[in-house]
Amino acid sequence: MATANATTHKGRFRFRVAEASGGETWIMTDPYHPEDRLKVLGESGFLGFDLKPGTTYEQAQQIAKYLNDHLDSISCTLFT
Repeated sequence: MATANATTHKGRFRFRVAEASGGETWIMTDPYHPEDRLKVLGESGFLGFDLKPGTTYEQAQQIAKYLNDHLDSISCTLFT
């Protein structure tokens, strides 16, 4: 049985609230430093989190603050 090789990429990100053109709020990530960018996202990609319908901008800000206060980093593991 073959075993998979795994590579994990890790970076520190801040979370911020963004608004879509339709007015929906969502949360996106920004790396703290260029070296924190996850290689899997390429040079211009980012992670986004869609919020449930009806989530207000103020609630989205509270969620982003909570994430910024409690998460240290984001990691992505790729198996080959």
